[in-house]
Amino acid sequence: MNLYLIYMWGDVEPELYGPFVSEDARMATAVKMRALDPDKKNGIFKLDCLGDPTVEPFAGGDLEQEDSPYNDGPYDAPVRDLLSRLEAAGFELKWVDDGGDVSHNNFLHHITGVDESNLGIEKDGVAMWLFLVLGNGKEEIVSDYSYRGIFSPVQNEMDAVIDKFYDHWLDK
Repeated sequence: MNLYLIYMWGDVEPELYGPFVSEDARMATAVKMRALDPDKKNGIFKLDCLGDPTVEPFAGGDLEQEDSPYNDGPYDAPVRDLLSRLEAAGFELKWVDDGGDVSHNNFLHHITGVDESNLGIEKDGVAMWLFLVLGNGKEEIVSDYSYRGIFSPVQNEMDAVIDKFYDHWLDK
């Protein structure tokens, strides 16, 4: 078994140390590394393996591909479906407020990155917002919604979209 240490600079950039001839030698090096980092800004990890390992970071863009199935969390598929259903019904996605930022793009990222968000949509001049909550059943993402102005047929269209979404995701 080969004994290594991974020193994680700023918990961002990994650096491989070793192989060490013994566990004691690895431990002595780890203790020295920690002493040189009293604020504990860097991580120190053991790595035991056969062969010669390589450790390197991903480039930022490698992991920020919104459409990658590798990025899907438990709510990505239903949120993606909800957004598609809204657009297919003629609703324009206008903005999303994730509690920290208001964005006019990357809707999936901003919605699935937090537990609660507001999604602004519009159809036929009727502005609406949906209050989205992740953490309940997937069919219950749309917790509430509202619109500006007097009653409009657009409200019935919104109800139909939400009802079909609910039925599709119930018990999934």
